[in-house]
Amino acid sequence: MGSSKMRLSESRRRTYLYNQLSILEKQITEQWNKIKISFGDTVTYNGRNYLDKMQFDKLEMLHYLQEERRLNYLHSFTSIGKHNKLDSTFNHVL
Repeated sequence: MGSSKMRLSESRRRTYLYNQLSILEKQITEQWNKIKISFGDTVTYNGRNYLDKMQFDKLEMLHYLQEERRLNYLHSFTSIGKHNKLDSTFNHVL
């Protein structure tokens, strides 16, 4: 499969997963609010506000995925001997 097809497939999969995550976040937030209103208490996980933790975990996950894609991109150059192309890419930036 060509790289553009792979990127398109990855993009579709990512969109699907983001949508599923958004649905779950909404459901969790609704339940969290019901608990807060009913019991006057905040849901926590290991002492941290659960909604804050959920947002932090999502950002952390996205960061790790971005770093993994970046490393895979760099490894694709070094593993198949494309050092010249990689060098020209970074020389352009510098």
